[in-house]
Amino acid sequence: MHKNMQGFSMVEFAIVMVIIGLLVGGAVAGRSMLYNARINGTIQQILRYDAATTMFKDTYEELPGDLDTALGRLPGCTAATACANGDANGLVGVAALGFGNVDATLASENTQFWKHLAAASLINEVNAGATSSAFGESHPASEYTGGYFVRQGSDAGASLPNGLLYVLRGAIDGRWLEESLSPAIAPNAAAIIDRKMDDGFAFTGRVWSISSAYNNGCGIANAGGQGPTGYDEDSTIPTCDMLIKVKLK
Repeated sequence: MHKNMQGFSMVEFAIVMVIIGLLVGGAVAGRSMLYNARINGTIQQILRYDAATTMFKDTYEELPGDLDTALGRLPGCTAATACANGDANGLVGVAALGFGNVDATLASENTQFWKHLAAASLINEVNAGATSSAFGESHPASEYTGGYFVRQGSDAGASLPNGLLYVLRGAIDGRWLEESLSPAIAPNAAAIIDRKMDDGFAFTGRVWSISSAYNNGCGIANAGGQGPTGYDEDSTIPTCDMLIKVKLK
């Protein structure tokens, strides 16, 4: 009887170990699927915003946010919904915000960019009638921490990409590159997004990634000499914000 009980216990033990293995394997696979979904979701967001911006400019002949006839032409765009005209100068906001800054005020062209797209029914990630600045309201939320801004990247003396940029960052206001403001994305995920969309280097091309500790790399100082790509791909801790050039088709 003792031997039978012992044998039965070993069978039970083996079954339990198999079940545990399946559960662990399923959990790992689930995390991997979520990880890949966030990366692909981020890329798809950017592609949607590119397409929406292109369609807006083709339709209204100005960039969203910069349209000076928004109050008369965009459905539901009124003072009561905190919608405003731009100045039609070809820029969204001003070029000299200072390195690391964004403008999240409702009246700014940078925020109106998203409200104009929403009022024109070209995106649905923001509320066209939002009367306060928040991710998921006036600005799109991201698949990671925080959400998206737009700003001009032609600061005099600052090493930013030229032209109009999406900024993926953790906080709705203040400067990026600040640890206390919860950077948006980890270096390993940022590196994959860069390779899928661009050249895989943190400080060149269309996609740039900047960490809270460094001005030219995502978790690694000096994207040129010490990187070599500027990404610390062993790091899963969010330390980076991303800058992605707006691409008009």
